[in-house]
Amino acid sequence: MSWGEAAEIFFKQRGIPYQIYNIADNIVAQQKMQQWGYKETPILVIGEQILRGFDPVALEQWWRHSTS
Repeated sequence: MSWGEAAEIFFKQRGIPYQIYNIADNIVAQQKMQQWGYKETPILVIGEQILRGFDPVALEQWWRHSTS
């Protein structure tokens, strides 16, 4: 299972809306990544928080905090 598939499952199971951007096809997404100082994918942006890669522990902590 890829990082993207794992993230999608996490969000779908919890009913969290999400959007996927392919930086190969989206110049605005490329510019945002550069602005944030990232040169490699994947990254996950949650509000103001940026996570590199899929970290289920960090996501679960975010989810618990955001729903409490």
